[in-house]
Amino acid sequence: MLRDALVKYRPLSFDACVEWARLQFEDLFSNSIKQICYNFPVDMKTTAGAPFWSGTKRLPRALSFDPEDLLHMDFIVAAANLQATVYGLKGCQDQRHFMQILEKFQVPEFKPKEGVKIAVSDTEIRSTTQGNASATGQSYDAGSPSDILRELPAPATLVGYRLSSIDFDKDDEKNFHSEFVHATANLRAQNYGIHLSDKLQARLVGGKAIPSIVTADAVVGGLMCLEVYKILQEKPLEDCRHSYFNLSLPMFVSARPIKAVENTVLRSEKEPLVWTLWDKFEMECVGMSLQTFLAEFKQQHGLEVNMIMYGKSLLYAEFFPKKRMQERMPFTLLELVHNVGKVTVPMTENKLILSLTCTDANDLDVEVPDLIARVR
Repeated sequence: MLRDALVKYRPLSFDACVEWARLQFEDLFSNSIKQICYNFPVDMKTTAGAPFWSGTKRLPRALSFDPEDLLHMDFIVAAANLQATVYGLKGCQDQRHFMQILEKFQVPEFKPKEGVKIAVSDTEIRSTTQGNASATGQSYDAGSPSDILRELPAPATLVGYRLSSIDFDKDDEKNFHSEFVHATANLRAQNYGIHLSDKLQARLVGGKAIPSIVTADAVVGGLMCLEVYKILQEKPLEDCRHSYFNLSLPMFVSARPIKAVENTVLRSEKEPLVWTLWDKFEMECVGMSLQTFLAEFKQQHGLEVNMIMYGKSLLYAEFFPKKRMQERMPFTLLELVHNVGKVTVPMTENKLILSLTCTDANDLDVEVPDLIARVR
């Protein structure tokens, strides 16, 4: 974000704000939709053989920018003026000036990207957010901290430079806030064939969103604190509550949580391992080779690892051919993730979450908790 603000998207004139707004239109309402349709074609089937684009999934339609379309221009004008406000530049509402800039500006041609993962469910969104991805599931390569620092401008060139944040205000007729919300919401609605709203409706909904979010967050925070007090007072599980509420109805429901299922694994020369889905193994694996890790894990936990996975990548399995096994033994866990999983772990992350299967004292394959391995 810092690099984008100071280098990539830093406008030196209002014309640059217009160009930025045009690129935002293309990215939000055209390119992203084309990428979705590339990943999930119209005739795609699910693993069950049913059409992918069915039920609640609507096949989106990419928009082609048309300067004669008032809604398209409303977005460009509002976005450009908001960008100018952030960077302390003088705005403009002259349609002729916008047209002159847009006629000369060349938008890069869209080329679909291979290997882009797009989440298709809330569960996938949560899992990709925990990794190196955005909420949409598309990976974002921010680069190493040293690369970013090299690209940043020298401090002397930023003397007098100021960025101003914008607080949403639906009641100001001249700040372009409601215009931006209205245009953006309706353009996304056009992508998915949803009924459009007028500016008044967008202003009413947008004005209610902030206070309702604040109120809901306050209730969630209060309920969480109440449960924390119970934990600190060592209350029994029967006194705890799982809560659900909807302030717009209003509705409030609470239920007693179910005790987590306990799994028992027999271990050689150690007490049986009793674990639930909340448990994790933790190990210091900095600079540790795969061969050393396997021996160390067996010594610490009394279980023999027969499979290691990182995400969908199989890093180690006892059924690997002998040659492949020998090749991977000297690698550290971090090197295996990079070489086998083709994943570059950011320098800011010093732990890996690995999925394991093991062999117990009876030489049976058993499930065990995930491993949090410190690798830096």
